[in-house]
Amino acid sequence: IQRPRRGEITVRVLVGPHGQMLDAQVDASSHPTHPLIDHYAKRMACHLAYRPAMRNGQPYAEWRAVRMRFVAEPARIHTPD
Repeated sequence: IQRPRRGEITVRVLVGPHGQMLDAQVDASSHPTHPLIDHYAKRMACHLAYRPAMRNGQPYAEWRAVRMRFVAEPARIHTPD
C-alpha cells in the first residue's frame, strides 16, 4: 500500500492592480520532481481571490508568495470483475 505524498509548495503570484492574477511561478516545492504538483498548484493559484497592493491610495501590481499544503493520494486502478 502506498502512502499519500504530503508536502508544501510556494507559488509566487503577480497580482495586478485590479486584483487579478497576472502570472504565477513555482518558487519552492517539497517535491520538485513531480511537475504535476507544480501544475496544479499554479492552477489553484488562478482560482484564489486577491486584493491589490496599495501605495498612496493607488493600486499597483506586486509579486506575492502563496504557500499551499497538499496531499497527493496514490492512484487507484479498478478492474472489472
